[in-house]
This record gives sequence, C-alpha cells and structure tokens, in this order.
Amino acid sequence: MKKVTSLQDANGKDLSRGDLVTTLTDHVTAKVVELASDLDTGFVRIKPVSYSVGKGVWHAAEHVLFLRKGN
Repeated sequence: MKKVTSLQDANGKDLSRGDLVTTLTDHVTAKVVELASDLDTGFVRIKPVSYSVGKGVWHAAEHVLFLRKGN
C-alpha cells in the first residue's frame, strides 16, 4: 500500500489525518490515523476514541463516514 494525504469517504467528502469518522457497519466513532491506497482502493487506519492504546484498524475508505475535521 502507498501512503496518501487525502481520500474520500462513502459520501464523497475528503478525509485527512486527524479527522473524526464513524464506520458504516458497527458505528464506531474513531480518529483517522493513516491513509493509504492500493490498486484504486482507499484505506484508512482508524483508532477508536475509546481506545487509549493500539495502532488502529484498517477499513476501506468507502466504509466510513466523515463527522468533523481534526484539530
């Protein structure tokens, strides 16, 4: 996978590192940690807000929804 600086979510809104998103399947609120692309598919690594440790979980960018910009 190749690291990228921005991707689009399920609604076509731009995602960048630090943004707050929610997943479509299990409705977890999480912060975007990393963005990557592989063969025209975008992936975001998100770290749930309730987790204090860990590196996060990869999700396809079209399976998350933008909530608000990060600080």
